Amino acid sequence: GTATPSDTGGDESIPLPDRPVGPDLGLEWLSEARQAFADTRIHEARKQGFAILEKSRDPKALDGARDLLGDIHTKMVFNKIPMAEKKEHTVTSGESLGLLAKRYGSTIELVRDSNGLSSSMIRIGDRFLILSSSFSIEVDKSDNLMIVYLNDRFFKWYRVGTGQYSSTPTGTFVVNDRIKHPDWWTGDGKKIPYGDPKNLLGTHWLSLDKPGYGIHGTWDDDTIGHQASAGCVRMLNEEVEELFKLIPLGTQVEVLD
Repeated sequence: GTATPSDTGGDESIPLPDRPVGPDLGLEWLSEARQAFADTRIHEARKQGFAILEKSRDPKALDGARDLLGDIHTKMVFNKIPMAEKKEHTVTSGESLGLLAKRYGSTIELVRDSNGLSSSMIRIGDRFLILSSSFSIEVDKSDNLMIVYLNDRFFKWYRVGTGQYSSTPTGTFVVNDRIKHPDWWTGDGKKIPYGDPKNLLGTHWLSLDKPGYGIHGTWDDDTIGHQASAGCVRMLNEEVEELFKLIPLGTQVEVLD
């Protein structure tokens, strides 16, 4: 998609009315933010969503704001919509999508998709908007929730599956490999190729720097939201595909009890 006239301002250019001290107006603000998003006033909606997270204590408003911000951010980052975290770039001689992704700490998939490219071919003089920011991930085993942060601010959350009997290891890890259509190796060293119904890894695999563990898709959607895996973090295939496009090598992943 392309930016609409209402998308041209930065997030900080949208003034918000002063909020009176008194009752928690989180649900009222959430309604306003949803309407702004529906009206393609996307920067205003985003700023309103962050204001709810900062100022409201209403659980329904907070959950609704996180859901809405996830929708807002997905639309913003995967389309050519300006945002404070993006940089303008004009392609010069010798540059490739891989080089640009590395320079800006992004992924080839995100640079390509966010600029509406149908292939990896780029030309001198092409003008791109490229996300140039740092993602981090937090997985809460108690709630089977994954929260993705962009520059330490809430970006989006996902319901996930984690290991049976709390077998997903806790700690701080780093994404050290990214594989589309992964093969799966059983505990006894047998290779189960991608596409085989017995392959447990779904469509994408993000390996962590703890051998044998990672974030992956699943063909068994009923396990999402439960402690049901052998120890890895599993996601719906369509959601791990989205995460795969966002997350470059080196992304920090913190797993909490």
